Amino acid sequence: MAWNPHYASVSPDLQIKISAIQQAHRYVVPYMWGSVGLFVNTQLVAPLYGGELPNSWSLLFEPQQTARLSPCGVSLLNAQEEVFSIWSAYKGRSLGSSGPSRIAAAAPLIRNPGVHIGPPEFSAYIEQMRTGKVCAGMAWSGLVNAANDDGKLRYSIPAEGSLLFIDSLAIPANAPNPALAHRFIDFMLAPENAVRNARAIHFTPSLDLSREEYRSLLPKLSVPSKEELRRLHFLEPITEKQKAAIDEGWQQYIVKHRAEPQPLAPKGREGG
Repeated sequence: MAWNPHYASVSPDLQIKISAIQQAHRYVVPYMWGSVGLFVNTQLVAPLYGGELPNSWSLLFEPQQTARLSPCGVSLLNAQEEVFSIWSAYKGRSLGSSGPSRIAAAAPLIRNPGVHIGPPEFSAYIEQMRTGKVCAGMAWSGLVNAANDDGKLRYSIPAEGSLLFIDSLAIPANAPNPALAHRFIDFMLAPENAVRNARAIHFTPSLDLSREEYRSLLPKLSVPSKEELRRLHFLEPITEKQKAAIDEGWQQYIVKHRAEPQPLAPKGREGG
């Protein structure tokens, strides 16, 4: 893709990430990307937690931690493979190398009492975060960006690591008009177009945002630091048997008895 006039504007960090997948950088160019991270409504969480909040998935996966935050709503992402993968990494394991029996054994341990499952509709989850119906949880970076108009949400990549995705552009070998496809890709990578699209969907463009000329165009966008980027990895490929174990465990233990989070009652109004 080095032929593309705007390829030089693409983040070298993303190119390195892409190259780890069977030299994919030779065939595709990153367009938009995002991550799964931890969001916290700092105003709601601070009085409940009673101390410095750790940058850790333990807030969602350790019962004694979630119990402190559950009064204001704690939520897991409504994405089963992502949740199983992140929990496995938190426990020092790899989802891809976990057999179906280990996955089945993990399912009852993932969701703690007081932890809700986020709605499948992105707009509904954004609204829960924006209105304070949930105060801490797991979410796609773009959803947090969309919900964080007032700056109350802190988004981070926990110390134990997390997941990223990179939406990329490629031209099929049998494309009837590759010259036109090249022009389209160049158009989409042009910084002014990438920035406009990023503002619309709230995810991160493939621009090299370490360059001030690009970063200044998206000052409100939450972007992982280089240290956080090193803690991000792609979702592992899994077999059909592993997927079946995840699906069964998700339905039996994670989604079962699902309840919607309730907003934290104002002081003096509890129970009323």
